[in-house]
Amino acid sequence: MEEQTPENSTALTEDCGGNPCSTTLKNLYEYLDGALTAEEIQEIQRHLDACSHCAEAKDLEVLLRAKIKSSCDEQAPESLKARLLEHIDEFCSASA
Repeated sequence: MEEQTPENSTALTEDCGGNPCSTTLKNLYEYLDGALTAEEIQEIQRHLDACSHCAEAKDLEVLLRAKIKSSCDEQAPESLKARLLEHIDEFCSASA
């Protein structure tokens, strides 16, 4: 069985929903960020509706973004902040 690479993968060369997968995947971040025109968003959405490979890539990116966002919600304890500021002050005093 031949190893799948970007050059020979049918998933990356299929024309699902009017666009090749490579074009859809290239524009996925802008699509998720809402940085495309309404027409471009519709084209990508049609492709995602027709192509399970690209839809899975989009779903994974959505999950990853949600995990990163939730990880950033936690605040460092005040004691840690105080220790870090103390070390910074000591470092700056030693450098002066």
